[in-house]
Amino acid sequence: MHAAIAALTAAQILIHAPQQELGATRASVEKKLGPSGSVGTDFPASPFVEGGRDQVLTLGYLAVVSGTDLIPTRTGVKIGADRGALLRELGGPDYEDEDQLVYSDPHPDDPRVSDQVRLLLKDDRLIGIEWRYAVGGAAR
Repeated sequence: MHAAIAALTAAQILIHAPQQELGATRASVEKKLGPSGSVGTDFPASPFVEGGRDQVLTLGYLAVVSGTDLIPTRTGVKIGADRGALLRELGGPDYEDEDQLVYSDPHPDDPRVSDQVRLLLKDDRLIGIEWRYAVGGAAR
């Protein structure tokens, strides 16, 4: 049981690493990464206000490439790690196939919405990390 709690904690730390490093606002992200290549705005139905809409901004970056740890993962997860090492560090994912491992951290106020990290694999080696966040009850 202790290992399962530690794995859950490692997955949650990984999921929230960019927010810790970059902040959670457009201004703080663009200050660190520069202007985004695109900005999308959606107005999905609000799960909190009947008949209401949430505003969701998506900042598009084709890729962020750095020779240094621009976004430290604060875990043992590193580019080049093998699938077995990732599973030992993070535990079982919410979804897995040959190309990815997906971990989610549901929002306590709305379990239909979660923050996610997707670990992209090629030949069972980590080649990329993609984060998605819910803000104000709406998934990005």
